[in-house]
Amino acid sequence: MRMIRGNGGSVAIVVIVLVLVISSLLGSALALSFVSISKTGEVEELRAQALYLAEAGIRKTIWYLKNGEEPPEYEDVNFSKWTGRYYMKYERDCPENGKYCISSIGEVPIERESEDRVKRRIDVITDSSFNIINWEERTLEYIP
Repeated sequence: MRMIRGNGGSVAIVVIVLVLVISSLLGSALALSFVSISKTGEVEELRAQALYLAEAGIRKTIWYLKNGEEPPEYEDVNFSKWTGRYYMKYERDCPENGKYCISSIGEVPIERESEDRVKRRIDVITDSSFNIINWEERTLEYIP
């Protein structure tokens, strides 16, 4: 009986190499998508922190005004895992007599010692008893 020898061995090697290359490309694409999803989650967390700080600035400004004190221009916060700052400003008799327009910007650094910041702004109008009549949130963010 005579055996027929062909190119079966070299075809198998080519198929194995192609499978490995395709697997590597798919693995790389999957890894990149996880990094992208992770970065998106980090950005959303920074946006939420900046919004919380802006809200804290609104609440703190109202507290100062209710207690007859002048609010400072800003306050720094330093939590164990993140830091930030909120700015406070207000106007009396805005948009009409007896009402207050209060604005606060919360900002969080992208990284602990970074100059790049994510910023969120809240503008409110209150009556003379500091009951909030109107509340608007804005995003003023810088993400490199």
